[in-house]
Amino acid sequence: IFVMGEQTPLVYETTRLLQQGGTFNIHKIILPKDEFYTYLDQNIHLDILKNGQILLDGTELYVEDLAVAMDSKGSTPNKTIIMTLPENFSKPTHCRAVEILDSLGFNSVEYADLKGY
Repeated sequence: IFVMGEQTPLVYETTRLLQQGGTFNIHKIILPKDEFYTYLDQNIHLDILKNGQILLDGTELYVEDLAVAMDSKGSTPNKTIIMTLPENFSKPTHCRAVEILDSLGFNSVEYADLKGY
């Protein structure tokens, strides 16, 4: 959960609903407003899901739609791709995503679990 400024009732409620739905490994990144927008301008989050799909900045997609989605976002290779891989992620989806990113010029992918924030 990315938060600008401070933890709010909306963040508490979102966390509660996620936990109610069975998600317990929740990380919150709380940044001041200027750092929040800088972070969003410099980074793209890509999650490889267990079901063979991907999550690009919060939008679930088929991996084959990654190139079109990156283009529609106006993403350029100067942005950092932060990729997360859950347990039992789809390895073929991961490999295909890396191939597509490489073909688009995104040669640097960082793998993160967000625990450092």
